[in-house]
Amino acid sequence: MSNKNDELFKKWNSWIEYLDKEIMQLFSQRQMFQELQEIIQQNPKIQNPSDFHYWVAVWNTTSLSLAVRRQCDNNKNVVSYRRLLEGIKSYPYVLSRTRFISDFADYSYTQEEASEDFDKYSGAGQEFVDLSMIAQDIRELEYESMKVKTYVDKRIAHYEKIEFKDIPSYQELYDAIEHLGQLHYKYYGLFRCWGKANLVPIKQYDWTVIFHHPWIDHSNSW
Repeated sequence: MSNKNDELFKKWNSWIEYLDKEIMQLFSQRQMFQELQEIIQQNPKIQNPSDFHYWVAVWNTTSLSLAVRRQCDNNKNVVSYRRLLEGIKSYPYVLSRTRFISDFADYSYTQEEASEDFDKYSGAGQEFVDLSMIAQDIRELEYESMKVKTYVDKRIAHYEKIEFKDIPSYQELYDAIEHLGQLHYKYYGLFRCWGKANLVPIKQYDWTVIFHHPWIDHSNSW
């Protein structure tokens, strides 16, 4: 049983790395789009109606919606937050207080401190993660992402013949993204002990530099 537990933990631990990249990319993409809108708002010369503006907005909305949809996918062949939570619900004893203390307690982080932090996931003194907490997180993930998921299934990944008008608003899409962020803060802490300071990676360059120069070079025009 111990070997199986270790194998499951190793698998979920690798999933957290993948999910971390997915969530950070999601937040980074959203922020870049918001910064692009600020650039446009500050420059009347580029505010005229344009197919390009429309295309960028469609691309952004579609990409963000698909990213949200991926995290609530319950297909057994995918890696998603829904699959991770379902796995933990089925095998809660893999994530034990004993493992958490053994993995993270050291000279600067005592066993008592590690045990107190694990209480956030298990309840005071319990050995394994709290099943009711996991079940609640699954329900909330499903609820918060349902409208976006349905939209993707009926109008992006497929186009159903039936009439469909329940298109999520930008706010509903952003609410679903925020919920994924809070979920990631929580479970990243469970697997890595330390929390993340920010879900938007710090870029080592100014990505807006591409807009500092004209895109069409007329210097060689006759």
